[in-house]
Amino acid sequence: SSPEEDWPALLYNVTIERSWEPYVRGYITTQVLLNIIGFSAFWLPPSCGERMGLSITAMLAAVAAEIVVAANLPAAAEYTWFQKFSILSMSFAFVSLMECVAVLYFYYKRSEDMIPWWFTEFRKWYGFRQARKRAAQVVTGTKQTVVRGVDNVVDSVAKVRKSYSGEYTGDDAKNMKRH
Repeated sequence: SSPEEDWPALLYNVTIERSWEPYVRGYITTQVLLNIIGFSAFWLPPSCGERMGLSITAMLAAVAAEIVVAANLPAAAEYTWFQKFSILSMSFAFVSLMECVAVLYFYYKRSEDMIPWWFTEFRKWYGFRQARKRAAQVVTGTKQTVVRGVDNVVDSVAKVRKSYSGEYTGDDAKNMKRH
């Protein structure tokens, strides 16, 4: 019994597995059913007021289920298949909700122009921004080149303004088509 003598060694193989059946029954099935319910809003007519309510309810139920299950899962540094599934499921619920919002927006829109005001304003801003960018690029070279370039940019800004205000008629419209 001296320390230099061989000691008996015991080797154990321990396998630990997590039970996955409760998660499939309790969470994955629930998320799939909630997504089916969220997508079923597509079959409701836009005039039906429950369409938006069904999409919002499906989205909120998916968020609540995610919070409950996340509290029961151990923290992990990388994305597990379960977290990837959850992200995909929430994305489907979000897309379903946004589709309902877009359909109801266009269904109840009663003006002649179907383009939202914010998109029109963005388009104007972007057009003027591009014209200013072209003007800044032209300011190289001789004075004549600068003057001609600025005149061209001023003309293009005027054309952009006319196109957004709907003032193009006759020769202006033909010239715009050529450019």
